[in-house]
Amino acid sequence: MKFIVFLAIALALVAVVVQAQPVPEEDHIPAEHPLVEQEAHSRQKRATCDLLSKWNWNHTACAAHCLTKGFKGGYCSDKAVCVCRN
Repeated sequence: MKFIVFLAIALALVAVVVQAQPVPEEDHIPAEHPLVEQEAHSRQKRATCDLLSKWNWNHTACAAHCLTKGFKGGYCSDKAVCVCRN
């Protein structure tokens, strides 16, 4: 019984010591670092209409996309671009 109490107290002390350790500061890379290359992201407006046209879900997905943006709906144009209605 004494061993279990001693083990519980030792475990509690170890837990307190582990939580009290300071976190080392990380070196942050400056924004204008010459060795880090910026990735260019391409925004393609026709992703919804092009990718889902295979399963004929393109107009439905475009309308859902426009509804989430606050428009009244939308459709895919002849150039496979999602056009939202006002």
